[in-house]
Amino acid sequence: MNEPNAKTAATASAARKVTRILVVEDHALVRRGIIDMLAHEPDLRVCGEATTGVEALNLFKSEKPDLVLADLTLREGNGIELIREIRALGSRVPILVLSMREETMFAERVIRAGAQGYVGKSAPSERLISAIRQVLRGELALSPDVTERLVTHASGSYLQDDYHLSEAGHRRIAEEIAAPVRDACLAGAVATGSQRAIP
Repeated sequence: MNEPNAKTAATASAARKVTRILVVEDHALVRRGIIDMLAHEPDLRVCGEATTGVEALNLFKSEKPDLVLADLTLREGNGIELIREIRALGSRVPILVLSMREETMFAERVIRAGAQGYVGKSAPSERLISAIRQVLRGELALSPDVTERLVTHASGSYLQDDYHLSEAGHRRIAEEIAAPVRDACLAGAVATGSQRAIP
């Protein structure tokens, strides 16, 4: 293959890159709905399905997904415990939580456990797809209000006005806190409890 054709093939291959997703959800109907929705996205593919934390961790090790999409409540164990176990392996694979629980109550907990985003199950499918793409870009996928609160808690100070009003400011804040929170989890600065109840 000559050089121009090789470059063209490499470009086409990059354009066809598929993100492999592990779906962790204990309700069969919900899990099927998620999988069917992802099937409409040509660059997203489900590489495994799990209903328990143990099953999810085993699939994570064997399938090596590019992203984990997990519920908080599982048949055995819970999503926060799973996040901590994945981070304990030293993995930086993005983790996005999809849950029926209130975001304002649990988003900060999952972020501090090592996840990169939180989406409510009542959100439209477009929001879930958008959140998946956000965390794949290395951003936090949270509502502006929750991001604002998380940053306020992390810094111990109030946000400046431009962060209240600007979407660009919101993205900048999310980017600024994403790495430190992740690194703290990976460094062991965040406790890695093993209780099954949601902390």
